[in-house]
Amino acid sequence: MGVSGRLWFSAFAVLVLTMFLPMALFPQKTQGDSVLSGISSGKTRVVDLSYAINDKLVPWPGDEKWFEAKVNATVEKNGYFTRSFWMLEHYGTHLDAPIHFPPGKTTVDQIPAKQFFGPAVVLDVSAEGAKDADYQVPVSRIEEWEKKHGRILEGSIVLLRTGWASRWPDAGKYRNQDARGKMHFP
Repeated sequence: MGVSGRLWFSAFAVLVLTMFLPMALFPQKTQGDSVLSGISSGKTRVVDLSYAINDKLVPWPGDEKWFEAKVNATVEKNGYFTRSFWMLEHYGTHLDAPIHFPPGKTTVDQIPAKQFFGPAVVLDVSAEGAKDADYQVPVSRIEEWEKKHGRILEGSIVLLRTGWASRWPDAGKYRNQDARGKMHFP
């Protein structure tokens, strides 16, 4: 299937490591096995949509200082390299926990790791987003996708390909702010 077909999705490579490394080191059946069973067979793809953290990412408007990294004098101590970094909580590819948006009550540590993996559907709305920066997907567009590809499974992760990545990392183009400072994006 093409990119608009079904695939598996992970927003955070760290979760991949934290789930697969223990399974490799200590093989045993876990709840995650059924969710991730197709990966080792090659029938499933894991797609990392994150950007590497660095000082070139687009910060939220109004954030003066958002990222700083220092090599600790390129010190090798006991055989390892070390550095320190500081960044804002909402910088770069990140997860906003439900608690971030009132009346949410769920923190990130309360979200089961298996919820970060699942069947994914990609809706390509880049043509619509190019015409209308405030485009919102109508139900009819989802129904159109399902007629072509089949019903979206319960628990699926629905991703929108908006074409907005072509504006990255130009902060002005990516934020697309009007004269009042309001951002416009699909």
